[in-house]
Amino acid sequence: MVGIALVIGLVLIFIGTYALNKSTPPPELDETIDKEACNACKNFACAYKEK
Repeated sequence: MVGIALVIGLVLIFIGTYALNKSTPPPELDETIDKEACNACKNFACAYKEK
């Protein structure tokens, strides 16, 4: 019974943090960020993608 409650709790935490993160706007691209260096890592999850 404790295991089921733990799994349900973790799922609820995941859903809650996903919902909160989805409503957070992405950061604005700052002029101090070197765009060439940002593209150098080829990270598809980079938060500083050009719009």
